[in-house]
Parts: sequence; C-alpha cells; structure tokens
Amino acid sequence: MNVRKGTGGFLAVVLPITSQSIKMKLKIQSSQLVLMLVCVVLLVTNVFLISRNFRLSAMVEKSKQFILDEGYTFDSLHLKGLNGGEETFGFSGQARKSMLLVFNTACEYCVQQYPYWNEVASKLDHSKWRFLAITRERDSEKVKAHLREYKFDSIQTGLVSPQEMDKSRMVFTPMTVIIDESGKVTKVLPGIWDGDLTSIEPQKD
Repeated sequence: MNVRKGTGGFLAVVLPITSQSIKMKLKIQSSQLVLMLVCVVLLVTNVFLISRNFRLSAMVEKSKQFILDEGYTFDSLHLKGLNGGEETFGFSGQARKSMLLVFNTACEYCVQQYPYWNEVASKLDHSKWRFLAITRERDSEKVKAHLREYKFDSIQTGLVSPQEMDKSRMVFTPMTVIIDESGKVTKVLPGIWDGDLTSIEPQKD
C-alpha cells in the first residue's frame, strides 16, 4: 500500500513536469520556426532588391549615351503648374544653385527615391538652393494624387513638355541634376541617389 501510494505520488509529480517540458519544447520549436520563416523572408527580399538594383544599374549604363551631360547649360524651363498656370523657371544669373528632380509616376525606382529627395531638401539651406521636381507627364491630377500618396508633395513641381525634356536629354528617371548659379550642369545622378551630399560637392582641382 505504501509503495503504491509512493508510486502514485511519484507519478503525480512527474506527469505535470513532463507536460510542462513538452509545452516548453513546443514553444521553443514554434519560436525557432517563426525565426526561420523571418530569415527566409528577409533572404528572399534581399535577393529581390539586389536583383532589382542590378537591373537599374544595367539600365543606367545602357542609357548613359542618351542622358544629360555635365557641362550642359540651362537657360530656363517652361513649366505647367500642378494647380494650373504656367511659368518660366530660369537658371542662369541666379543667386542660388538649383536641384532638378526628374521623376515619372510609372517609375518604381522613383518611389524609392522620394524619401531621399525629401531628406536632402530638409537638410540643405534654402537660401542657397532651389528645388524643382519635374515630369514629362501632362495629367496634373494624376501627378498630384501620386505625389500625395508617396508623401512627395512639399517640393515645387512642374510639368515640362516631352519635347523640352528630350531636347535637354532628361530621359531617365529617377535623375538628380545639380545646376550652378550660372545655369551650368555640374552633376548628373541617374538612378537612385542615397542623398550623400559629398557626391554633389564641386570637384577640387
């Protein structure tokens, strides 16, 4: 009788411990599975991004002969405003440098570029810099909706005719163009630019 009681007592103690151990193991295995799934998702995402960046680099290289050259001189651009009206945006004889941000609503890489452009515009001194986002598209309502969606609607934006864009060889998007106070293009950055300000500083002789 004592042995049975003792055995029964032993089982009563062991069974809950065994149950807790199984639950703990299942919880650990579940956590490991979740971690593995997260790692797989991150790996697939990185492979996708690397592949997409390679495609963009290839596109830039292929389009170089058609892209605006450094040294080109701008006099002005004729703009159609998103809210109506037209204006001429001059470049020569200015007190400030200009940064042209060339985009297109159908450009997936432009969406990646918008946060960088926003960051640069918030960092640079507006008493020394002017910012103008331009597109060859003609549907102002579509452009406005797109810019609002991706939170890139705080920078002056204008619609430039395809003919004028082609004449200036601004055929690639996204593209960042730096223009000095005289209207001379000092830097052309086709593709995604990470906003590194040292890359747009004048080259020292």
